[in-house]
Amino acid sequence: MTKVVLPSYCVVVADGARARFFSLDPASAPRTGYHAALVERWEMMNPAHSHSHGPADLPGHDWRRAAAGGPGRNDDASDNNWRREQDRRFAADVLEKVAEMCQLWSADRAVLVADKRTLGLLRLKMNRMAGVAMVEHSRDLTGMEGPAIHAHLAAAGILPATPGEMRQVQAR
Repeated sequence: MTKVVLPSYCVVVADGARARFFSLDPASAPRTGYHAALVERWEMMNPAHSHSHGPADLPGHDWRRAAAGGPGRNDDASDNNWRREQDRRFAADVLEKVAEMCQLWSADRAVLVADKRTLGLLRLKMNRMAGVAMVEHSRDLTGMEGPAIHAHLAAAGILPATPGEMRQVQAR
């Protein structure tokens, strides 16, 4: 008898401000009624989006001199450059966490779901992980709950459908 090995998934749903990391967990099936449920495991925040004024919020920055237009001022160009660099670093950190989680869960598929801008940044920092198939989906799903994300990705053909979703598709 041949044992069927189902693919293992690491799913990251990101936008410019945060990334949420999920696994497709077959152990949750009895609780949810799904064959496998998308379970959130980790969340990461982009530090550039937690500061309202960029570098001016950093310790040691004299905001009074900056506001007066003095030598420590933070003009729009430098603020934009700083924010872009922070977004690039965030994308690299997200991909590092994806690699770590794929290794931890022995995942053979990584699904990157993000808005177009964030997906572009992730793509720039992406290095192919050995033995892991990368799937991209351009959509901002960060505000959705796990079951809704699962349903959306199953409808797109990226994740396996749940039994309830399969019945709905067959009924159509």
